[in-house]
Amino acid sequence: VITVGSLSGFVGAETVTASAVGTFDSQDAGARLVTATYSLFDGSSGGRASNYALASTTHAATITPKALNVGGLTSADKVYDGSTAAAVLGAAALGPAVTPGTLTGSQGQPYAGDDVGVGGLVSAAFNSKDVASANTVSFSGLVLTGAQSGNYTLLPHASVTQAITPKPLGVAGVTVADKIYDGTTLAQLTGGTLGGVIAGDSVGLTLGTGAFADKNAGPARPVTAAGYAIGGADAANYTLVQPTGLVATITPAQIPAVTGITAGNKTYDGTTTAVLTTSGAGFAGMIQGDQLAVATATGAFADKNAGTGKTVNVTGITLGGQDAQNYTLVSSTATAQ
Repeated sequence: VITVGSLSGFVGAETVTASAVGTFDSQDAGARLVTATYSLFDGSSGGRASNYALASTTHAATITPKALNVGGLTSADKVYDGSTAAAVLGAAALGPAVTPGTLTGSQGQPYAGDDVGVGGLVSAAFNSKDVASANTVSFSGLVLTGAQSGNYTLLPHASVTQAITPKPLGVAGVTVADKIYDGTTLAQLTGGTLGGVIAGDSVGLTLGTGAFADKNAGPARPVTAAGYAIGGADAANYTLVQPTGLVATITPAQIPAVTGITAGNKTYDGTTTAVLTTSGAGFAGMIQGDQLAVATATGAFADKNAGTGKTVNVTGITLGGQDAQNYTLVSSTATAQ
C-alpha cells in the first residue's frame, strides 16, 4: 500500500492529484524494496495531468512472515514415573485448530503452491514431575520445512490439560508368625520392604498390623494386613497397596487336665460300669469366655465289689462345645468319685 504525499512544482495555481501502486521486489518475507508507480489526474483548479510527469520511486518496507499453527496434537494422563515426559498423540497437520484468542497475528494454511511442511522431532512435557502439581502438557520441537518455509512462522502449540496419577507401591517380604490359639485374631507380622520406588525418591515405610480372619485354630489361616503407610518428601507421588496373600497356622491350645466329672452311686450288679455326670466339668487352660464341654467319656469302678468312696476311672474323654476345635487334650483320662 502506497500513500501519496503532497505534490509540488505546478505552474501558477494549477494542481493535479495522484495515486500510486507499489510492487515489492520479491514475494518472500524480509526487508524489501517497494517500487511506487504513480498515476496523475486533472486537478480541480484547471491543472491538466498531461502537462506533468512523476517518476517512479523506491521505498524500504518489510514483509512479515505469516503465522501458522499446528493442530491435532494431544497427550494423555500417565502414572508417576519421576519425570516430566509426556506422550505425544494425534496428527500434526497445519491448520487453524486452536482456540480463538490464544494466538496473535495470522493463522491458517500456507498459500496455495507454497512448499511448506512440518518437521522436527516433537516432544511433550508436563509442567511438573509431581502428582500434586502436574496439570498441563506443553509441546516443543516442531519446525517448518520446505522451500517457502522462510515466509512463515510457527506459533507455539497450545498446551493441553492432563494429569499424573500416583504410582502404586507394593510391600514385599512380609511374614506372619504361627501362634498357639489364644482366643484373639491378633497376628504378628514381621518384615516388609517397599517395591517400585523411583530411584532418587525419598519414600519410607511404616509397618502395619495383621489380623486373622477369625480366632479359630487351623492351618493356613488367612491374615489381613492393615495400617501400612508411606512417608517422605516424595510420598505424595505414590499410593500404597496393603500386603495380601498372607497366611499362618493357629495351633490348638492344650488342655492339660479335665476336672469336675462325677460318678453316680449304684447297687452292686457284678460289673464295674459307672454312670458319669459331666455337666460340671472344668478344663484347665481354657481361655476365658470360650465354651467347652465333655462330648464323650466312659467311667469304670476300680473293681466290681460293693463299697464306699470307691475310685472311678474315666477314659475316652473327648471335647465338645463351640470352641472344641481350638483345643487338644493332653490326656483323655481322669478320675471321679
